[in-house]
Amino acid sequence: MYRKDDHPVLFISSKKNPTRLSIRRIEKILNRIGKRAELSGSLHPHRLRHTFATELLVKGADLLFIADELGHSDIETTKIYARFPKQEIISMYRRYMG
Repeated sequence: MYRKDDHPVLFISSKKNPTRLSIRRIEKILNRIGKRAELSGSLHPHRLRHTFATELLVKGADLLFIADELGHSDIETTKIYARFPKQEIISMYRRYMG
């Protein structure tokens, strides 16, 4: 499934005149998805950012590229999101996500 519009925002409402979804609305959607998937913890929008940044880092992306993708002007902020997991977890990432 893909969108057929040119709206500059990724997460938009499905209204006739689409608007940007609030962080709270995205959180509600993610929590509903988590409950349907029977996850034990709750999902938050920032978990998507952390996962995205970590995936890029594990796959060899440069921190400056990740910072740009996340919209960060300070690379120190990016370091909060993109952290190398322990070596065992990196191996699992590569095995299952590669």
